[in-house]
Amino acid sequence: MFDSDIIHNSENRRRRYVNDIILLAACLLAAGIILLIIRCAQDTGGYIEIRIEAGEACISDNTSGEEGLSVRTGSCIYPLNVEREVIIEQDNAINILRISDGHADMTEADCPDLICVHSKPISRIGESIVCLPHGVTVTVAQDGPEAADTDDYDAVTW
Repeated sequence: MFDSDIIHNSENRRRRYVNDIILLAACLLAAGIILLIIRCAQDTGGYIEIRIEAGEACISDNTSGEEGLSVRTGSCIYPLNVEREVIIEQDNAINILRISDGHADMTEADCPDLICVHSKPISRIGESIVCLPHGVTVTVAQDGPEAADTDDYDAVTW
């Protein structure tokens, strides 16, 4: 009587273990498929929006040859398809953003934590690079400067 119970319990344990492995594999496969679908459905953006949250900044780039654009708590928009290096200078702060090959990457900053420099290059709509100490946000947008001036309602501000 006891021997059959031991054999029966070990078979149940083994069967449960195999079923747990199958369930785990199915969950990982489903998560991988969902992640792949989401990643493939994201569009690459066409523009980069540089937003200054507080204070005044001088934004200049090496392609236009202009001395620099002074921005006070606003934003500038640059296309992603033109290679350039954008220099964002504030009071005692500097950030350098490189736009090349359809990607934007913060290459240099003099903030203490350098989280913006260590973040990955961005190219898909909605991705962003943020430098909190300097109040600089770089975001990928689909529409260009002509769409940035419209004051339409969106899903959040109804």
